Amino acid sequence: MTTSGQPDSQLIRPEGPDLDAAIERLRALSRQALLDHALAVADFVLGHFFGGDWTRYRDRSAHGHVSLRALCREREAEMAAMGLSLTTLRRYLAAWDRYRRLPELCQRQQTVASLELLGKVADPITREKLALRAAQEQWPAARLRAEVQATAAALARHQPKRGRPRLAPVERSLRQAVRGVRASTVVRAEASASIATLPARRRAALRSEVVAALAELQGWLAALADGNSEA
Repeated sequence: MTTSGQPDSQLIRPEGPDLDAAIERLRALSRQALLDHALAVADFVLGHFFGGDWTRYRDRSAHGHVSLRALCREREAEMAAMGLSLTTLRRYLAAWDRYRRLPELCQRQQTVASLELLGKVADPITREKLALRAAQEQWPAARLRAEVQATAAALARHQPKRGRPRLAPVERSLRQAVRGVRASTVVRAEASASIATLPARRRAALRSEVVAALAELQGWLAALADGNSEA
């Protein structure tokens, strides 16, 4: 109290830096509490519905998924009152799995959000190194997000592209020839009558072309059987 009987503002209003430190500490406590809550919920769900077996959880045909969906559907209001849903449970389970795979040195520095970010790095060794650096250097969330995005992009550039491989010219030509033969077999029965009406000279010329094409295909058959890559 001051001499005038008024509260001393210095006692009830800390300076700016103290307020900032208080807010940061409260945020850290909240994040840690959320992580502890998420891990505990995930641990319970895994044990109660999947016998504590992560492999069973990963198997989408496991009976535990039916029970888990039923819980979230039939007790939706009660689950929502606790801030839980099927999506949230799956999010916590994913965080639980990533958390257990990290070295103990950096586990307690994680949050649910940071574990989700680290999940974007597909390579487990790279993910672990990134988590260790983040913990040792005490990266803020924005720094971790930027590092994860850069690392994931770099890994993606070195990954083989998915989908069908690009065909070599000779392979493309042979496949086109095979498709042409297959298409001709579909109409062969109908075309037999038309072939019979062709003049003998044209039939002979056509037969010579087919024989020559068959000889080429026989040569390719031999090359493919022997592993010969020459065109």
